[in-house]
Amino acid sequence: MGIDIFELTNKRCCITTLSDSEFLPLESIMDEFQKRTGIYIDAYGTTRLYSAHIKLLVSLMVDYEANLAATEKEKFMVTSGKVKTVFSKAIADGADLMFEGD
Repeated sequence: MGIDIFELTNKRCCITTLSDSEFLPLESIMDEFQKRTGIYIDAYGTTRLYSAHIKLLVSLMVDYEANLAATEKEKFMVTSGKVKTVFSKAIADGADLMFEGD
């Protein structure tokens, strides 16, 4: 499995791909995101994320990280680093994203 991330305005150029090991630690965050928005990030389908969604996901990641024990926090920071970088750039650029699963 892999989830390709694209800018919504440029679907030909994949920004990055999340592997299983990069996506699985984010599962509880994605569940909370779904509860709050009704949007399910499907590992096998296509999901569009707009600026407000991306900001909410970053906020959920920060909250989740703050509640982890020190040993778990370090592990989470390593696995979530790629996603945070992509989200931060999208927020700074005012870009919307598309997640496309296998």
